[in-house]
Amino acid sequence: MKEFNIKRHYATKHATLHSPTGQLRTEKIQKLTANLEKQQQMFHKQRTRLDNVVKASFVLCSKLAKALKPFAEGEFIKECMLGVCGILCPEKKNEFEKISLSRRTVIRRIKMMANDIKTTLTDRMAGFESFSIALDESTDLSDTAQLAIFMRGVDKEFTVTEELLALQPLKGTATGEDIFFSSFGLPWSKLIEVCSDGAPSMVGLRKGFIGILNEKATELNVQKDDLIVLRSIIHQQNLCSKSI
Repeated sequence: MKEFNIKRHYATKHATLHSPTGQLRTEKIQKLTANLEKQQQMFHKQRTRLDNVVKASFVLCSKLAKALKPFAEGEFIKECMLGVCGILCPEKKNEFEKISLSRRTVIRRIKMMANDIKTTLTDRMAGFESFSIALDESTDLSDTAQLAIFMRGVDKEFTVTEELLALQPLKGTATGEDIFFSSFGLPWSKLIEVCSDGAPSMVGLRKGFIGILNEKATELNVQKDDLIVLRSIIHQQNLCSKSI
C-alpha cells in the first residue's frame, strides 16, 4: 500500500522528472558526469598531497639514518623547515606542518625502509648463480662482539650485487654455531668462497664457522675442493708488505 501511494504521488506531482528524453536527458547526463569528474579530481589532488607528505617524511628519515643522527632531531628539523617556509613560501606552510617527524614516526619509517631493503635483497639472493661472503668480527664500546657479514653474488644475467648483509651481535662466547644462521635464506649450495678474519670462532676446525660450514657442505653433497676459504686476508697482506 505504501509503495502504491509513493508511486502515485511521484507520477502526479513529479511526472516531468520521470525518464527525461532528448536534450534534457543529454544535459542531465553531462551534468552528472561533470560532477563526478570534479569529485574524482578533488580526491586525486588530496591523495597526491598526502602521498607527497608521506614521501617527504621518508626522505628526511632516510637522511637522519644515513647521517647517524639521533631520531629525536626530526622534530628540530621540522621546526627549522617551518621557520624557513614561513619566510620563503608562507602559502605552503600548512603542507610542511603535515610532515610527521616525531621520534616514534622516525623509528617506524626507518624500520619500514630496513624491512623493504631486506626483502629486496632476499629476493635478489634467491636468484644467485653463485655468491661469496666475507666476515669480520670486532667488539663495540659495550664489549659486545659484532659480526659484519658482507655478501657478493651474481645472477644468470651477470648482474653483480655487493652489500652488507647484516651486522650480527654475538652474545657471550662467540662460536661457529652463533655465526652460522640462515635468516636470509641464502642458497648455501651456491657458496663458492668465504673470507674471514683469524679469530678462533671463525677458523676452528670443529666449533669455528669454517668447521660448521664444512659440515653443511657435506650435508649438501658439495665438494670441499669447490669451496675457496681465505683466512685473515688483510693480515696476510700486511705481513707480506712488511717482508717486502
